[in-house]
Amino acid sequence: MTEPRHDQAVDAAGKDTRQGESTLSSDVLAFLTAVRDALTVPRAAAAADFAETLERRQRRDELVADRATTVRIAAAVGVDSNPRYLADTLAYLTKTIRDGIDANPVDFEVRQDNANAGGEQA
Repeated sequence: MTEPRHDQAVDAAGKDTRQGESTLSSDVLAFLTAVRDALTVPRAAAAADFAETLERRQRRDELVADRATTVRIAAAVGVDSNPRYLADTLAYLTKTIRDGIDANPVDFEVRQDNANAGGEQA
């Protein structure tokens, strides 16, 4: 299963923008993009067997909860950090979130988005 990964950062309004167009620092943009990637978990595909479909959906719910916990912890640490060390803190928190994504990969068959005929996963 491939993880959706955004190649554009997020601006303050939550809209996609190119790195050079934002007024936010690259550290903040990288952090926000990691948060978005962590919380963007594709929907589980339906299976022929209802029990398997239910199991996939439960696994997705668990995955979202695990990743959300990582994001909440990172956000709490970020809020409590000294502004003088914000760049180092954001880099560390971004890595923590990315490590959380790697530790909790999508391990179930994902539903294909009909709008994405090119084979991208929803």
